[in-house]
Amino acid sequence: MIKGLRKGSKRGFSLVELMVVLVIAGVLLMMSIGIADSVIRRSEFSGAITSLVADINEAKQIAARDNRYVAVIFNTDSRSYTLRVQEDITSTTSWRDLRTVRALGGKVFFDSSSSTVKNFTVSSTGEVREYPLDLSAPPTQISLAFFIRKNEVDGSPKIYERTVRIFPYGGIKVEK
Repeated sequence: MIKGLRKGSKRGFSLVELMVVLVIAGVLLMMSIGIADSVIRRSEFSGAITSLVADINEAKQIAARDNRYVAVIFNTDSRSYTLRVQEDITSTTSWRDLRTVRALGGKVFFDSSSSTVKNFTVSSTGEVREYPLDLSAPPTQISLAFFIRKNEVDGSPKIYERTVRIFPYGGIKVEK
């Protein structure tokens, strides 16, 4: 037996022993908070990507149902995108907003100033073209890069990144 811990001993814990236990518990608590924050951020990010893919699929369905082009426009705030539908089937310049989506609850989600995010349209046949719509250009593959940063500050490291590829005739692939 350990000295001082005999059966029937009335000895309690010393202040130093209690402090050691509290420090260890505090360290474990801080580690679990960091892990929980990481899990929450990753699940929010995955949910935003899933929502984007669902919105792209909805755009295809609307295009097929209404026999019009539907555009996905990434807004300059880098936090939202807008779905637009072609108002006049004879015009490639007349569009009506369907809705705007703030993907990560208003957090930066993409870099609108770079070529990693391109606006695009889908047709009733599933063809994908860049926006503004140029019908003389062939359908094209669109590659979109999304991320979440450690902090909201520009230049902080990206902790999660995903690339969404939209193929010329409508296929979608999400890559890490």
